[in-house]
Amino acid sequence: MIPIEKLRKFPQNQRYRKIAKELLQYEETETFPAERIYALAGLVEDKGGLDRLDHRWPGLSKPPDIQQTSDIRRWTNTLRHYLYTQVGIVQADWDFVDTQGKLDRARRRCFPGMQIFLEDVRSPFNVGSIFRTAESFGVEKVYVSPLCASPMHPRAVRSAKGCIEALDWELATLEAIKHMQQEGMQVFAMETGGTSLSEFAFPNKAVMLVGSEELGLSPEALSLADSSAGRVSIPTYGLKASLNVSSAFAIVMHAWSRGSRTIFCEGI
Repeated sequence: MIPIEKLRKFPQNQRYRKIAKELLQYEETETFPAERIYALAGLVEDKGGLDRLDHRWPGLSKPPDIQQTSDIRRWTNTLRHYLYTQVGIVQADWDFVDTQGKLDRARRRCFPGMQIFLEDVRSPFNVGSIFRTAESFGVEKVYVSPLCASPMHPRAVRSAKGCIEALDWELATLEAIKHMQQEGMQVFAMETGGTSLSEFAFPNKAVMLVGSEELGLSPEALSLADSSAGRVSIPTYGLKASLNVSSAFAIVMHAWSRGSRTIFCEGI
């Protein structure tokens, strides 16, 4: 911890970077020494202090009650992000602080038979985001094709926020999914040109096929879905006729999980 008087002598950019780094440590450990944080805040803006900040950051001009941890946590987070804008730091989604920590698989609930196959999803960020959504909506298992970005890629791990460790998943080929379909498992595709989301009859137990960002699902995957439960599509109304794959996945998963599902598998 650098003494306040020493910090005061640093050039502004260096001082702001040091303060932001210290604030990040408080957020990561969920410890908020109010007096120290307020002292650091006093080093922001050489003239006039925080009350001179522009209208985009009005919350910073009124320090919260030090007895309210949730308030000081939000204020600390806002101050840190303000400092980032001043020194030109742009955070990616996977750099955001996750205060939930590791997820307890023993407490996890999922819907039996709700499974996902990712075919050649190239972006680690999208893979991680899909895992996070899948865990949130009760997916039992995720199958990942060999040409997908690895779920263990650092960016996938960061965007998944602990959900890769919480979910059952394995590498699999489309042939493996085809064999599951032959054994009685239904298969459907998330793809444009299919049945509207509001009209699609979601199976209780099925593998949903999700394709790559650039090419969508392969002809073989679409043929497999068409021979089983079909295709589900999200109606859109703008000029862009498609969504980011992780965004589309979240919309479809919300609809699928809203069905008449009352039986959970727990503690997997």
